[in-house]
This record gives sequence, structure tokens and C-alpha cells, in this order.
Amino acid sequence: MKKVIFLAWIFVSIFSCKNSSETPVVRFVLGEAFLLKGDSKTPLKVGDSVIFVSIFSCKNSSETPVVRFVLGEAFLLKGDSKTPLKVGDSVNAVKLETGANSLIDIAFGTNILRVLEKSVVDIKEFSEKTDIFLSKGGVFSNVGKKLAKDDSYVVATPTTTAAVRGTDFLVRADSGTSLAACLNGKLAVSKTDGSQTVELNAGQEIEAEQGKHFQPKELSEENRNRMRDILSDLRKSSAAAKIIPHMPPPESKKMYKVQVGSYIEQANAEEAAERLRSIGYKPAMEKFKKYHRVVISGVRAGDIPQLAGNIGGAGFAEGWLQE
Repeated sequence: MKKVIFLAWIFVSIFSCKNSSETPVVRFVLGEAFLLKGDSKTPLKVGDSVIFVSIFSCKNSSETPVVRFVLGEAFLLKGDSKTPLKVGDSVNAVKLETGANSLIDIAFGTNILRVLEKSVVDIKEFSEKTDIFLSKGGVFSNVGKKLAKDDSYVVATPTTTAAVRGTDFLVRADSGTSLAACLNGKLAVSKTDGSQTVELNAGQEIEAEQGKHFQPKELSEENRNRMRDILSDLRKSSAAAKIIPHMPPPESKKMYKVQVGSYIEQANAEEAAERLRSIGYKPAMEKFKKYHRVVISGVRAGDIPQLAGNIGGAGFAEGWLQE
């Protein structure tokens, strides 16, 4: 009996199998996924047939926190060394840093953590019991569903600790002060010494300084708009891009060009190209009349589903397929 073990994210298309051309195939793989036969492990790739296999999923390995999107500069810190982060990297029990005008999205199950620019974050654990320490900068958390009874999600700074039970919230830390802002749900905010704990409702925030009593207040318009923009961005990037006119058959031997965007302003095309480079692609820009088209060339048919997932995660809604 063959088995498939999940060490990351893998999506399989299941068809009715009325004839031999309609077989279940792997549509997308992020990280490591293997076909097990006896003691051997064979890496799975997009387009592989997985008919007559039993699917085995291990919760602790299939829900590994991974980098979903990187914009600009983001690094894994270990001692005095800095290693650039890339999409697909596992980031549990690690320390991260982002540069100016940079950000990184990390996904675990339905939860997403966005690390904002000029931040240093120690992800002690990103799981059912999430424990994050923010030394400086900012993070936005989108906790996708209400936590189970024994689950927890905590973001601490040098002055405060914020604990949630299903919410969208922003935490910032800078020079002895910190901010906790709640867009949706509820947020319990405590001083690190345990001397005070308050509950924030949706639409409230707290600014905390060492040695000072803090009091909830109405969410500022700036923080409200910022969190709404981030949440909207995360929701848009959670789905794979739509391939137009349609996905090619995975067994096709043709090579394709995918147009990701078409822009009047060259600056917008350059920004789109930079986003694609940040997730590992080598886009080109083509001039057509007054438009600047951003394209990815030389894509195999079997790689199109994974490309759709990747560019969708980078915020692109559509990809136009050209032979």
C-alpha cells in the first residue's frame, strides 16, 4: 500500500475517474511531500498521479509555520549571522528581522502573522500554543478562528503581553513603549510584571510605557485604517490566482508564458515585477502600445498550478496564459 505523508502544504485534485484520463493529480506542493512505499520515500511534484494511494496526514508536520510571502529584505538571525528568508521556509523557534520598506507573511493553519518593516521578532513557538516576542517594530496577527479551550496565542513586548482568543490585532514596540490595537474580537493586555491586566474590545487600543498605568481608548483612525488595509491584503492573497482562459492539461509538453499584469504606469509594472522576484520568479516587462506587461516565460504546464498559488499569495488575482 502506498502512502503520502505531508510535511508542508499539498493540494490534490480528485476527479471522478470515469476514464483513464481523469486521474487524481497533485496540483500544488509547498515544502516537502513524499510518496511512501515500504522504507523508500519519493518526493512528490506537481502533476504526479496519486490514484490508489492512502493519504496520511500528521498534524504536527502538516501544519508547519512557513513563510508565505516576502517583500524587500527579511532575515533569519542566528548568532551574528543573517540568512535571507524565502517563500516556503519553515520558521518555528527562530528569530527574524525585516528591513526598511519590507514585510513577511507567515502562515500556520488558519493563522497568519505579518511582520512589518524594521522589526525584530523571536518566534518561540507558532502552533496551537503560539508564543511570540517582539523586540522592536510591529506585527499584525490574523487569528483565523476562535481558539480551542487549551490553545493560546500570545504576543509579548518588553512592556506588555497581549493574549487573544480569535481576533485581528496589531502590536508595536519602540524604545520602552508599546501599542496594542484590536480591530476584531477581544484582546487581554497585561504588563510584563503582572501588575495590571485590561481587556480590549474591538475598536480599542492601549499605549503602554514602563512604570505607567495604561487605559484603553478608542482606536485611532490611522491604526484602524492600517489594520483594515493589512487584513484586506491578507484575504486577497489567501487564494490562488485564476488562470485565464483555463489551466492547461498537466501532461502537456508545451511551455507557456503567463502574463501577471498590464499597467499604464511603468512604476506600477516595476513594483509588480519586484513582488514576483521576491517569491523566486524572473519576470520580464514587455511594451504593448501604452501598456507595460509583466510576464513570466518558460513555464511548464505541470508547474502552472503551483505558479497560480504562488502569485496569488503575492497578491495577484489573475494570470493570462499564452503559448
